Parts: sequence; C-alpha cells; structure tokens
Amino acid sequence: MQVYLGKRKYSSNLRIRAALRSIRGCGDSHINNYLYRFGIKPSMRIADIHLPILQALSSFIRNYSTLSELNFRYKLLRFHRIMGTYRGIRMRQGLPRNGQRTHSNAKNPRTFGKRTRYLF
Repeated sequence: MQVYLGKRKYSSNLRIRAALRSIRGCGDSHINNYLYRFGIKPSMRIADIHLPILQALSSFIRNYSTLSELNFRYKLLRFHRIMGTYRGIRMRQGLPRNGQRTHSNAKNPRTFGKRTRYLF
C-alpha cells in the first residue's frame, strides 16, 4: 500500500522517522517537533498510524513552507556558482561572501580548499 506524506509517496511498511527524514527541509529537530505534536512514536511504521493522524500530519507538512523556500535557496546558490558571480566564487573558495574581513579577524590559520556545505 502506498501512502502520501506531504507531496511524496511512501511504502506503508517504512518507519515514519525515515520517511520524514527523506523530505528536504525536515531535519531532526523538525521531525521531533512533528512527532511530538501528533503523538507519534519515532519507531512506528506508517501502516501503524491511524489514518486521521496521518492525514493531519501530511497536510501540516504540505503547508509547511520550508520545502519551497529551500528549493528556491538551493537554486539561487547554484545559480551564483554556475554564473561565476563574486558571491559564487567566494562560496567555492569557502570564504565569507557578505563583506566580512578575512585579514585581522581570524585567530586561527585560514584553511583554503576546505569543503563547504555549498558544494553542488
């Protein structure tokens, strides 16, 4: 049996925590908040949850705005990197991109070429 959670389709034997974790924008703190709010144990499978609670959780996640905001933010950052704007170049180098100083504000040595969270 297939169940829709948010805008995605999941198998009913999947654990609810794993299903929520696969949604972009749902981190551990959001997942804990959702499960606590609806009274769901993290170890429960989707098939074990009553249908009205599952529908309420699905509509709550669908109306939550992080998914569209994160998709837009991801596309914007990717655009900067591809087009080679100043901001994109600074992201690629792992340096501050909003005007912060890099000469006198660091107490530890700079490490260039470090992995940043904006690698696409």
